[in-house]
Parts: sequence; C-alpha cells; structure tokens
Amino acid sequence: ERLYGLTGAIVPWPLDRTVSLAEAEEYFGRKALFDTGLCTGRTWANRLGVTLHRRVGPSEIKPAFEKFLKEKIAVPVEVEGSREKWYFPAQDADILAALEKGEIPAQWQPLGSTTADEVTLIGPLDNVIWDRARTQAIFEFEYVWEIYKPAAQRRWGYYTLPILYGDKFVARLDPKLDRTTKTLNLAGFWLDEPGLEADPAFAAALKGGLEHFARFVGAARIEAGALPPGLAANY
Repeated sequence: ERLYGLTGAIVPWPLDRTVSLAEAEEYFGRKALFDTGLCTGRTWANRLGVTLHRRVGPSEIKPAFEKFLKEKIAVPVEVEGSREKWYFPAQDADILAALEKGEIPAQWQPLGSTTADEVTLIGPLDNVIWDRARTQAIFEFEYVWEIYKPAAQRRWGYYTLPILYGDKFVARLDPKLDRTTKTLNLAGFWLDEPGLEADPAFAAALKGGLEHFARFVGAARIEAGALPPGLAANY
C-alpha cells in the first residue's frame, strides 16, 4: 500500500533548497540506525548501503558511530553470546529498561491479537528478516527467499514465508492461491520445532493466522494438505 504523510514530518529540510550529499548521507545514516533498531556496525552499513546504492566500508562505520554516541543518538548494548559491538537508538532506551524488568513496553501493547494468539506470516522483504545474517544472529533462524532459484534447487518452496509465533520463528509455509476456486493451498510446511505439532495452543494460533491470511488474499477456503496430521485435523 502507498502511505502518505506531511512533508514536514518526514523530510527534515525545506524542499525548496538544495541538500548536500553529506547532509543526505547523514540523514539516511540515522534512518538506517532507527530502521534496524538493534545493529552492529556491519549490519548498519549493509542497510545504509542499500539506500545509498553503494558499499559503505569500514572506514565510514567507526566515525559514524563515534558521532552517534557523542550526540547520544545511539547507545552501546551487549547481546548475550555475541562478541560484536551492538548499538540501539537512544530515543528507545525506555524500551530496553522495560524489557530488563520483564515488562512489555507501552509502545508494544497490542491493538488486537498477539503473535501468541495468532501466528503472523512474515513477507520476504519485511524489515524484521530483510538482513538474513542479522535474522540468523538474533533469531537463530535461517531464511532464504527461493523465488529466483530453479525448482530443483529449492530447499523449501517458491514463496516460502516464515511463521512468527510469540517472539520466535518456528516454521515456514509455502502458500499458493488458486484464484479460480478461491482456495489457499498450503503447498509446503516445515516446522523448526517439531514438538509444536502436538501443542493445542500453537494449533489454535496457526489456524487463526492462516484464516486471517486467507481473508487478506481473498480465499474462501484453506486446503491444508501439507500440514502434519496433528495440525491438518483443524481444517
């Protein structure tokens, strides 16, 4: 969907003046930090490089983060099990404080069902999984978008979507929509945590998420052939 907002709330300078390359790159450097939310210098550089259409090298990373820290735009954080230096937007420090207390930050309160109540199917280019190496490091979840691979080389499926349950990626789904019959066919399904097949709570959350997805794509029914027997029984 195309979203629109007031220019003044999006662009930090008047449109009637010329912006220097340095100003533009500094703006997008900050945006890359906020977009990733939690990053290393390397993952930040990867994100910024896509915006700038060029490689952002190590010589640019160090001075950028020195400036972020000096201006209190970013704060350093430790990630358990990682030896890399990680950074977090300083403006969201209250989120970390709440999490350390075992609380759910106010900004994270759900408007409807949660991912524990109803699984969410994540798109291949979603910010959460866009950086595959970062996804592997944070969530211990390997994801490959195989749409450009020949069928014989695919490990999973043509348009496989990760399934988010609670705060973990627990499975993958390869859905196909038959527009003629308005049927959502589950062509492939792979559980990373096999024990969930017999978990009633997961079964209910999966059913809710798939029904939501079916409505979104205009399907009237779900063909659950690829699901394990314990889960397929719900359809």
